[in-house]
Formats: sequence, structure tokens, C-alpha cells
Amino acid sequence: MTTFERYFIADKATHNENPNPYYQLRHNEKFVRKLLGAFGLDPDTSHVVNGHTPVKRELRLSWQIRRWWSLMVAFHDHIRR
Repeated sequence: MTTFERYFIADKATHNENPNPYYQLRHNEKFVRKLLGAFGLDPDTSHVVNGHTPVKRELRLSWQIRRWWSLMVAFHDHIRR
């Protein structure tokens, strides 16, 4: 649930979301390669971009998140515009 929605709903029990399996599987290289292949994309040259995904720095980042993070850092100024 987004922060905006939480502002209007006082019951904290409604603030919990049950993520679907994709959010765990997206860290699995074999799964991501299969996913990209299902869309006819080359897994060696393609990327999955998940939009806004909060990342805690103290957690070890998966290979895919590291690739995504490096893209976001490289293009930060262009994306913010």
C-alpha cells in the first residue's frame, strides 16, 4: 500500500501487502532469463526494469538489482527531468 493510501486508513492491519511470487523470483537469474525469453528478448542484452523498488543498502543486492541500480545511477539526471 502506498504512503498516500496509508494516510487515509488508520487500521495498520490494512497496510500489509502480500507480495506475489514474482518479487522473490526476480532475484533468481534462471527465472529472469526464462521471463525475458518468453518475451522474445535476449537475456544477455536485456534488462527487467521494475520501476520504484525500495532497496535497503545493508542487504546484499542480487545480480539483477545491481544491474538495475547501475543503470539508475548512470541515468539519474535524465530520469529526474
